[in-house]
Amino acid sequence: MASFDRVDLIRARAVAERYRDLLLVLTDASLVVLAHRYETESIATLDERHFGVVQSLKGRPFTILPADRSGPSWMPAGFVGGELQGSQRCICLPEPGFL
Repeated sequence: MASFDRVDLIRARAVAERYRDLLLVLTDASLVVLAHRYETESIATLDERHFGVVQSLKGRPFTILPADRSGPSWMPAGFVGGELQGSQRCICLPEPGFL
């Protein structure tokens, strides 16, 4: 599990404030911060409502998995045995009640 420090929390609050009209919660905003840390613009979530609008900290749209993947498999290229291979990265958000 990724660590989340005070600086990350400040960034996440700024993201949530930027998208306050969407009612973006801190959990979703924290994924934007973590995606920036791990240098990815891919988010594995069913929350297309938020992540279809929210942009990365670099101002780019996110690739939403599985929604933005065509074909039978939504896993990113290089996803083998539960791990991404090479330089591919993805931030995953479990659905409510998953844990």
